[in-house]
Amino acid sequence: MAAGTPVIAGEVGGLQHTVVHGETGLLVPPRNSNALAIAIRHLLEDPTLRQRYGNAARHWVRSRFSTQAVTTQFYELYQSLTLATFVQEIIQTQSLAIK
Repeated sequence: MAAGTPVIAGEVGGLQHTVVHGETGLLVPPRNSNALAIAIRHLLEDPTLRQRYGNAARHWVRSRFSTQAVTTQFYELYQSLTLATFVQEIIQTQSLAIK
């Protein structure tokens, strides 16, 4: 996907959350060779669709997994953990002061 290649994948595991059916590629039912063949043929016969899915796939990956995106995600996670810990400490301190 990062290389701008549309993906055809089985609807299993994490692939269902990675490939956006009809946007970044196609999902087919697991163990369904007929559906897989149809999906392959569909993309082979439509270069415009391949290009559109490929561009969308590249954008999808970059928007979620670029250095900037991952850094932002970690920063927000750490901020939320720090804030949660701070709030818990305040609650515990106030709880002890009341007793």
